[in-house]
Amino acid sequence: MSDNDSGRDSSNISTMSTDSGVTANSHVEPAPQCLEIPAGVQFNDGTPFEESERFKKREEAKRVEQAKAKEREENRGTPVITEAFVFAIEFAAVNNLNRDDLLFAPFPVKSMIPISFLEELAQTALRSYVLLAAQNLQDIHEQTVSATAFVISFVGHLKSIADLHAFMPGVGETFEVAESDERPWRFLAEQVEPDVTCISLMSPGFHFQQTLRLASHYSRHSRTFIVIPSGAGRIMFENSGNDISWSLDGLRMHLTTSPKPQDSARCPAMVSGVICLINKSGDNARISFQEMDPDARVSVVAPVHSRDRMKLVALSGDLTKSIEAISAHPKLRARARSPVREAVANTVVLMPILNPEEALKYTQAEMAHLPPTDSRHRGDVIYLRRSLRDGNSEMAAEWLAKAERKMQKYFRRENTRRVTVTPRRGRGNQNFDDNGNNDFNNNEPPRTASPQSSEPLWFQRFIEAGQVRYQYIDSADDYWAMRAEQGFKNICPDIFGLYVKEKF
Repeated sequence: MSDNDSGRDSSNISTMSTDSGVTANSHVEPAPQCLEIPAGVQFNDGTPFEESERFKKREEAKRVEQAKAKEREENRGTPVITEAFVFAIEFAAVNNLNRDDLLFAPFPVKSMIPISFLEELAQTALRSYVLLAAQNLQDIHEQTVSATAFVISFVGHLKSIADLHAFMPGVGETFEVAESDERPWRFLAEQVEPDVTCISLMSPGFHFQQTLRLASHYSRHSRTFIVIPSGAGRIMFENSGNDISWSLDGLRMHLTTSPKPQDSARCPAMVSGVICLINKSGDNARISFQEMDPDARVSVVAPVHSRDRMKLVALSGDLTKSIEAISAHPKLRARARSPVREAVANTVVLMPILNPEEALKYTQAEMAHLPPTDSRHRGDVIYLRRSLRDGNSEMAAEWLAKAERKMQKYFRRENTRRVTVTPRRGRGNQNFDDNGNNDFNNNEPPRTASPQSSEPLWFQRFIEAGQVRYQYIDSADDYWAMRAEQGFKNICPDIFGLYVKEKF
């Protein structure tokens, strides 16, 4: 800088100092300038790292939404729900004469999958790997823990299918899954009453039986559809002779509905209630389902105790993910020792559930061994599957509407027959069970169906503790023996001819 420039700068500084009354050595700050920020501009308080994470989440959400939109575009030809689910349930509640029975309600179709209820129930057998691993054990405590895990898995699968279904079974309908190289077990389900299904799952090492009764209740105030399952279950292990029993009477499955069908589909059912298991030695388990409890840390808790009330293991976890076992050796009772965590065979981690067309598909040779009561002979399911496979959405919707009308007519006829027919056991007979209880005065509703249509073919009805029970007839003339002899034509009636014509 030149001397002249420095002189001009010093003279300017002295002049400014003299005018403002400030000495030359003090610092002068410029006057602040206010910026006008547009109203649409917003500032985030997050750090650059947080902002990048938010950006990644937004991009991931966009990709997921685009994938869903693409999937909806590809599946546009598939039939969709015709009416809002909430109105369907209200219609069912108004027209339900018994006010508590799911199967008697003439409801619009919710499930558009061309699959019968018994076929969906057969997918429970795909989760029997827990029992397959337990059948070779000799310790009854370990078998009881495995059976508890299987019951949790069974309830978890049941809550996904125990709602309004398009293809509910008729009385006498059956469904089988025979033993093969890929399936080391035999499954059989029979609809013994309009609202009762019996299940038998047999393996060389165990036999699982379950009586399933479904009732329903709809609350208009809370828009909640409640499915109330009940029925006794039992698992018998051959090697150890362990016999484990339980009852589903304490369960409730809550489904919150919405006027929009897509919103109802996003609200899965939630299970609440308690199931108690007990084996032949007195060891017991108490399964508590806590999905309705907002303060619960896990959705299911199942402590297993010995008969002397010693805690053996505690199962806990989520129905949709997995169940963990917190166990400790009985001799290590000191509280200072941390319990040993171990996975119980990925108990409720769902097995790769195959497409029913693949997992339960039968060849033409295997179809020849089926009785005429099998669900695979249902005309409504057959024609609807054929229309969907050919891509004819209009024909599929037509078949679906016909199936809905025929099933409504069938359910109304079953309801009328059940209400008008005289009860099988009357007050004048004074029949008593083994416990001295009067059969007529128990809490069970009278079985009013005629013997020709109500007596099951493959399960035996009996009275236990004032309740109607069923068990599989394991004899020389059971289902699998008759299947090997191909003797179904002389025994099984053509039940589908009652409400499904040959060409629908």
